[in-house]
Amino acid sequence: MSKEVNVVVIVPSKLRAGFWSQVADQILDKNNIRQGIDALKKSHVGLTVLINKYDGIDLPAKACELLVIDGLPEVYGLVERLEMKLLDGTKRQLVRQVQRIEQGMGRGVRSSDDHCVVLLLGGKLTQRLNMPEAEQMFSSATRAQITLGKEVAAQVRGQPIEELKQIINLCLKQNDQWVQAGRNCVVNAPDLTEGYLNFNQIKLREAFDAIRIERYDVAFGKAQEAVNEEEELAVKGFLKQQLAEYTNFKIPSKAQELQLSALSDNPRVLKPIAGATYKKLSAPVIGQAAAAVSFMEEKFLEGNDLLIWVNGLLDDLDWGEAGAKRFEAAVQDLGGLLGFGSQRPEETLGRGPDNLWALGELKYLVIECKSGAVRAEKISKGDTNQLNGSINWFHEKYDATCSMTPIIVHPKTIFEFAASPHEEIRIVNDDGLKRLRKAVRDYSESLAISGGFREAKEVMKQLQHYRLTAGQIVEMCTVAQRAK
Repeated sequence: MSKEVNVVVIVPSKLRAGFWSQVADQILDKNNIRQGIDALKKSHVGLTVLINKYDGIDLPAKACELLVIDGLPEVYGLVERLEMKLLDGTKRQLVRQVQRIEQGMGRGVRSSDDHCVVLLLGGKLTQRLNMPEAEQMFSSATRAQITLGKEVAAQVRGQPIEELKQIINLCLKQNDQWVQAGRNCVVNAPDLTEGYLNFNQIKLREAFDAIRIERYDVAFGKAQEAVNEEEELAVKGFLKQQLAEYTNFKIPSKAQELQLSALSDNPRVLKPIAGATYKKLSAPVIGQAAAAVSFMEEKFLEGNDLLIWVNGLLDDLDWGEAGAKRFEAAVQDLGGLLGFGSQRPEETLGRGPDNLWALGELKYLVIECKSGAVRAEKISKGDTNQLNGSINWFHEKYDATCSMTPIIVHPKTIFEFAASPHEEIRIVNDDGLKRLRKAVRDYSESLAISGGFREAKEVMKQLQHYRLTAGQIVEMCTVAQRAK
């Protein structure tokens, strides 16, 4: 398409820009964006990649006729990064992501005379936008156009990607029927009855203003109102932490109690000075298959929802220096998807393994994730010691009736000479991760197509077929350590 019209691709990071580098005619960041945008407005350039630029630029008329938003927008400042870590997966975080996506979608349509096709790309982005509440967060006009786009796209589902070009050309060539359909869907879009102003933010702003003039009593009250109004536990914990910060000005002991309460709602917030009490992990008493069904029934209304969610999970369950925390979160979610007990002790306590799975029959997997070690030649002494320390942690927390298999996720299988690995360590190397990803994808597709994700018998059949049961998964995706 870029040989015929100006195509603009918005990516969230320099890392993702590398994916497009072989076909891009220009890649723009803060250093060269002005010249690049001027070139787009003056003539046909081809394919332009914008790095993390979703607002603040105009691409009218032929400057951009096909816009691709590739992947979830990333955050800008340190405060946003902190909120992303603490609130990832919550409705509050989803609102911010949807707003940024909609800002990006508006780059190519700056007046009523403009036209632009928008393609939304990426497993994680699709996963987020498929959440039931996401649609309600778009403006009425955008929501109507997305609905129209879904209806048209459904006509070529399962067809070669070349079939999309015919649909794209309806817009690019301003087909009369298409133009009329687009206008009708926007004109007839229902008016929004309410906006998406977060009332907690108003309370927190009032609390902040009160603190500035040392009206601590007012600040405590406003922050407490924000906590009381919030229903989502992770967000409530985040708000309690802010209440604890204000309380600490006058009553430090109460602030520590509030922080402990915040931690019980959201394990990602700061730990109180006295630390946190560890709650032992158990495998679901209903069994692996039934637990997997329970996990999926809670999240998915239909098979396609399962596929979209798993595609987003697998986007994070891959090697990469920038996504270590997302990888660990994906491992936790994968444990739930497969029907295991699943925790992130290091995230919750500041000690212990990155991930812990309870397989049943008092058997556990102690997992250290080194997904960012893509440039390492061997498994380092430091990484080895970290897993050895997690093994010791497990023996401190669990008695002799419990057994564990220590696992390190690392692209290499040979340890450094100075490392002293535990003899039972198993390794999910590059091939092992590929096998795991493929098994999870195939397992999910089988259940989605058959609709069997609601039936424990069918789920167990597929778990066994793809070697994802408690007794098979370690053998399927791990290898023994090799000699130094």
